[in-house]
Amino acid sequence: MKKIVSQVILGAAICIVSMATVISMKKPLYLTDAETRVGSYLSSSLGPTTCNARFIEEKLWQMECYNHPGNKKFLFSVVSAEKSPVPTSRSFYLVALNDNAILNAREGLMQYLQIGMADIAG
Repeated sequence: MKKIVSQVILGAAICIVSMATVISMKKPLYLTDAETRVGSYLSSSLGPTTCNARFIEEKLWQMECYNHPGNKKFLFSVVSAEKSPVPTSRSFYLVALNDNAILNAREGLMQYLQIGMADIAG
């Protein structure tokens, strides 16, 4: 009986720790803003595009956007406006990380997001 009780307590503790981890990694509002706005802006010029930000490591988020008709992938790092190296009116700041993101950062509506450029030359 003691063994069963201890297994139940251990199982409950594992569940609590797992839930706490998931809750602590919940996307901040600036990320959902970035996903929505960038997806909309890319969709306006390229067709249906979806964006999803994912946690990389402490306070570092990366956002991947996929343009479905063209099968293009756009990769950005995302930080809150407070951590932006330049003043921004948005809740987020983006840095383009791959060629597609860099090429489209100054096109259409994307130009209004003040996207920084990563040095991907090597």
